[in-house]
Amino acid sequence: MKKMKNINNLTDLRREIESLRLQQVSDVQALKEQAKITYESLKLVNLLKGVFKDLTSTLDFKDGLINTSLGLGVGYLTKKVVLGATHNPFKQLIGVLLQSTVTNVVSKNGDDIKESVYKLIGNLIKRIKESRESHLN
Repeated sequence: MKKMKNINNLTDLRREIESLRLQQVSDVQALKEQAKITYESLKLVNLLKGVFKDLTSTLDFKDGLINTSLGLGVGYLTKKVVLGATHNPFKQLIGVLLQSTVTNVVSKNGDDIKESVYKLIGNLIKRIKESRESHLN
């Protein structure tokens, strides 16, 4: 904000009024532009796009999502394999505890488990190739 100077005559007063009026027009235009930008950024679609972009752009989020999904899947399968479809409340409770424990362990150690699975698959492929080569010779 500019500092007011001493006004001693009518001409200076009119100049100052005109200067302030021009400043006001400029400020109103800038305010309208900012309101338009703010309105666009606050639209739900734009907010969701921004949040989704921020979340998915981090490598930690992607790894965490994969590990959690892996944990949930393995936990569910473990429960189904061990207990099957039971109507016994005690077995259902044990199943929920087992599923939660397996899910937690797998999601916390997902990177190590993925690495072990990759090594296991690599070893199996290597053995299959060796077996084929020995049968061909």
